[in-house]
Amino acid sequence: MSQTIEPAAAEADGDYLSTAEFNAEMTVVGSLMSSPQARNELRGHNIEQLLVHHRHRAVVAAVRTAEQRGLLDAHHTGSANVPALLGELERAHGSLPPETTGLLWRLPDTAALSPDDLGAALDLLRAGHARRTQIAAGQRLQALGQRPGRVLEEIRAESTEALEELHAATMPAADDDTTAATAGWSDYIDELKQRKDAPRVRFGLADLDDKLRVEPGQLITVAARTSVGKSMTSLTLARKAAGYGARAVYLSFEMGRKELRDRLASAASSVRYANIRDGELTDDDYARIGSAPIPETLHLPDTPSHRLPDVVAAIHANAAAARAQGQIAVTVVDYTQQVIPQRMLPSRQEQVCEVSAGLRAAAQQSGSVVLSVAQLNRAAEARENHVPHLSDLRDSGSLEQDSNAVLLLHRPDAYDPADRPAEMDLILAKNRSGQTGVATVTTQMQYQRIVNMARE
Repeated sequence: MSQTIEPAAAEADGDYLSTAEFNAEMTVVGSLMSSPQARNELRGHNIEQLLVHHRHRAVVAAVRTAEQRGLLDAHHTGSANVPALLGELERAHGSLPPETTGLLWRLPDTAALSPDDLGAALDLLRAGHARRTQIAAGQRLQALGQRPGRVLEEIRAESTEALEELHAATMPAADDDTTAATAGWSDYIDELKQRKDAPRVRFGLADLDDKLRVEPGQLITVAARTSVGKSMTSLTLARKAAGYGARAVYLSFEMGRKELRDRLASAASSVRYANIRDGELTDDDYARIGSAPIPETLHLPDTPSHRLPDVVAAIHANAAAARAQGQIAVTVVDYTQQVIPQRMLPSRQEQVCEVSAGLRAAAQQSGSVVLSVAQLNRAAEARENHVPHLSDLRDSGSLEQDSNAVLLLHRPDAYDPADRPAEMDLILAKNRSGQTGVATVTTQMQYQRIVNMARE
């Protein structure tokens, strides 16, 4: 069966119109093999139809199936995925010739160094595919012109068909995968019956859980001004989600692991945070901290990287680990404006746009929940009531556009200690899955946590 992935003689050299095109094909295939970001960027593109080399097409097919089967983890880069892909090819085609095995080990070395390089390679492949189609159309028209005895309508129809094929090859691909709205309607009814029990993330905050349905694949933004309680709130949400069975990873670019553990210990044990921070603890405090119910599925990386590709990789790695245990993955990014995009774009707004889009794509493609903690600008402080608005999202409106839901935090006593002391409004300013509104919670600053208005 191995001959099914042997290249035809013409495919090895003759069908390429330039050496640059051949190199571009190697770059695209190598990137798909070795880069999770490249697989994300090329998702939805019909890469196989652009490739000349039959072995390359077989490798791309193996990448697709291996990814669907969960064999390609996001933290694998370079040639780390080669063994899994060799297994996929052998499963599909039988024993492999040495040429194919050698090709797989060489391809990762040709991967693009940046998204711009990958885009340029993809443009070369599209141009090569269009030129080959152009040559085929010209040959077909010439052959049709040499056939006598046809009427005008036949000549017009045959010529139009050949030119339409050329037109399709030079237009952006748009595969028609639509179906009638009523197709599979009975299956849809069955799915509705199961929807109530579909996986979702719960935070144990009754008012919030009633208003916001958080499901895998969503990006949720939690935003506030400095010192209002972004980290306290997001850490509470991560701890609560883990307590309900999710696998939560907290990526903090502001606090180290020691400070995070201090806050978690205080929140879970009801020992004052200041006493834990300063080491002023009694024997009873030590006992309460030792038996504090901190979920084992809550994870704190030591020194998470600020770079967007690394953050995306961490999201995918958390999702893979959660899937292995039958859990939902929740990754908190605290905070978004500190993430460094892969490209150094001219403006801060463009950089935040790229980060926001990257987090959104990572949530969707990994099937996990991403909580994006964000900083608001100072506009709310100039308002009489200090209530934040969506327009206050700092640096970019893309955070609002990319998010499934946006929670704006408002704590009146941060401005006036006598104004609704120890209360915080979680303003659900955007909610694609339901209505907007306000969920009010109690802040317990001494324990670095938020709780339901009624005592937990």
